[in-house]
Amino acid sequence: MIYAMSDIHGCIGELQKNMEQVDLGGDNRIVFCGDYIDYGDSSYYVLKYLWDLHGF
Repeated sequence: MIYAMSDIHGCIGELQKNMEQVDLGGDNRIVFCGDYIDYGDSSYYVLKYLWDLHGF
């Protein structure tokens, strides 16, 4: 299965809540389609979360 997510806009709480619905086991993947930062107060934490998720 391939998941897609976009329009995060610096909202780490919503990102974490949505990621609870995602199963990245097996061959499952997620594609983030932009708009990671901007309106929300947590742009740094969104980028850090995505960075850590990728395993860097």
